[in-house]
This record gives sequence, structure tokens and C-alpha cells, in this order.
Amino acid sequence: MKKNFRWKKTRYAALQTAGRAVLGIIICAAAISTVYIGRKPYGEGLKEGDISLRTIYAPIDFQYHVGIDKEKTKEERQKATEAVDEVYEIKTQTNQGLLEKLDKFFSRIILVQNLKEIEEEEKAERVKSGLEIDISVLDLKAFLADSKPQETRTKSKTLLKELLSKGIISESLKERIAKSGRKYVVLKIDPAQETKVSI
Repeated sequence: MKKNFRWKKTRYAALQTAGRAVLGIIICAAAISTVYIGRKPYGEGLKEGDISLRTIYAPIDFQYHVGIDKEKTKEERQKATEAVDEVYEIKTQTNQGLLEKLDKFFSRIILVQNLKEIEEEEKAERVKSGLEIDISVLDLKAFLADSKPQETRTKSKTLLKELLSKGIISESLKERIAKSGRKYVVLKIDPAQETKVSI
């Protein structure tokens, strides 16, 4: 009889141990499944652009103190400005107008030079009265004394075209460009043609 009781006791202990083991396995499985199921919608399951089916909470609270860094912004603007070439557009209408004025001036000189019966002073006054530019009588006399006005006209036009093709830059602008470290500017003669001109 004693043997039977011992066997029952051993069987009861084995069942109790097995029950605890099964209970432990069930708890572990429940914990793992809870963690796995809890993570899936937030982790590997979502890709960029996907919409989550539930609310995703950040693990901690955080705040960004947003403000404008004025000094850094100013520096970056300056860098961006310096990175872009300064482009100056040459107006062909203005250039054409200047060349026409030069032509008109020399036509007037040649016309007055051909008048033989008039004194030198009166010739200078006649030229001056028909001009849009202000020029001294002494300078006009020098032009009137020129024996080859047609040649002077051609050379003057060529020189003026050369100057205009390089652009006319004021001294203050030259200083500003030099301070920025640039050695050239871009001149836009027409929409299709741009040339770099050194300062």
C-alpha cells in the first residue's frame, strides 16, 4: 500500500511540473505574440508613403525650438548671391541711338565744312545749334579743321562700337564687383549671345 501512495505522489509531482512547464510555455508564447503583433504595424510592415491603420506614438515627448538664424541666413544668401554670375544686358536700341547721334554729328560737321563763305566761329555755332550733345566751341573747331572727317567718322564709330560691346560700367559698380572677388561680368548682347568681360 505504501508503494501505491509513493507512485501517486510522484505522478502528482510530475503532473504539477508538466503543468507549470505548459503554463510557462503559454505565457512565453503570449508575451512573444503580444510583442510581435504589437510591433508589426509600426515596424517592418510600413514603408515610406504607407498609411498606418492605427495611431503611432513616439516613445518619448520631444519639442523643437524653431527659430530663424538670421546670421546664418544672411551668410547663405551672400554665398548664393556670389555663386551667380552678374549678367548685364546691353540694349541694342541704346547702342544704335548713340551710333546715330555720332553719325548725325559728323554729317553736320561735313555739311558745315563745305560752306566756304562762313567764318570759323559761325561754322562752330551752326554745328552746335543742331546738336543734341553739349560740346565746346573749341572742340568743334578742331573737328571742323579735320581734313578727313569721313575717315574720322569711321574710326570713331568703330571705337564706339568696341566700347559699347564691352559695356560701360560705373566706378562704383566696378568697386562693388571687385569687393565680391569677381574678375569678370557676363554681358548679354542679345538673348542668344553672352560674353564674359574682365573688369
